[in-house]
Amino acid sequence: MVTDNISCMLVDIKNHTLSGRVDLEVPFSKTNVSIAKILENEGYLSKVKVIDENKKQMIELSLGDKRLLDIKRISRPGRRYYAKNNEIPRPKGGAGFVILSTNNGLMTGHDAQKKGLGGEVICEVF
Repeated sequence: MVTDNISCMLVDIKNHTLSGRVDLEVPFSKTNVSIAKILENEGYLSKVKVIDENKKQMIELSLGDKRLLDIKRISRPGRRYYAKNNEIPRPKGGAGFVILSTNNGLMTGHDAQKKGLGGEVICEVF
């Protein structure tokens, strides 16, 4: 059984936003931490903290001031989606952003275009 930790984290964040709850814990992975840090830099999360309890690591998240309308997984384990630097999608006409996995790590689509990088489109946020 293969689980998709990224999708689980994105769905948890979306559900907590819609329900009005502020704090949540998601399973730890380096990719999840990187995505959470990007969302923190963009203002959608206010706190990202890795906690270690009983040899089980979790990521503690607190929702930020910006209202998250939707977050969607684009590239999935069964269907990968790659984009060149001039083909990076701009969700909602530029009102949203995408998170890309590049050879320089995870970054927003805007940052990847500035650096002239393409990569795997992980998700879109708006």
